[in-house]
Amino acid sequence: MYITGSIEEAPLAALLFFEDGTMKVACSGDGEDHASIMLVTDFFSYALSRDDWMENYVRMIKKDRNDIKKSTRNQFKVIQGGVTGSVKY
Repeated sequence: MYITGSIEEAPLAALLFFEDGTMKVACSGDGEDHASIMLVTDFFSYALSRDDWMENYVRMIKKDRNDIKKSTRNQFKVIQGGVTGSVKY
């Protein structure tokens, strides 16, 4: 299993995705925490089932990435010339 980032304390909950396409929640919260986590998990499942939401999200991500490429491209300046001869280390 791969975990990104560092964990300094035990998580309240985790969504687990399996190769067969199922998703499960591991929850250590109780009462109000548990109810909130289950609501978020249900919403996440619903959002993944909505093709129109996914298509809109993918379009948004592509646009954001293109905007980032355009803005960083303009930050660099090509310097004419270069290294002449060979450099030995």
